[in-house]
Amino acid sequence: MSKVNAARWQLDRAIELFLDNGDFICAITLTGAAEEILGKLLNDAQKTNALNQFLDLCMFIQNADAERGDPPPEAMNFIKMANAQRDALKHVTDRGDVAISEQDAIDMLDRSIANYMSLTGRDTPLILRYMAEARA
Repeated sequence: MSKVNAARWQLDRAIELFLDNGDFICAITLTGAAEEILGKLLNDAQKTNALNQFLDLCMFIQNADAERGDPPPEAMNFIKMANAQRDALKHVTDRGDVAISEQDAIDMLDRSIANYMSLTGRDTPLILRYMAEARA
């Protein structure tokens, strides 16, 4: 199975869990895995992934120049913020409880969908359903 197909499988399942079960935790972790795979494949194809687009916008707002390669130190704060819920669910970086919201799942799904569509140039039936039901 290709990495793109694996990521699509994860993304589609995350959308189902989000829409049909209200399972924000599994939606975040599954789509987070897909988002990371797709983001790296976009980087390999010399295209900008959704996280880097977010980073560029944040750095623009701060009047900083987001250079390609290693981001400047202040950029790491934006990346950490964007991945906070995903990382809290995947890693034991903090022993405290984690608050998860529907918006956290939406944010991660949106990034993953943007990466998938940017990489492949197409959508899936579940992406279309998500857009109609969750983003309408």
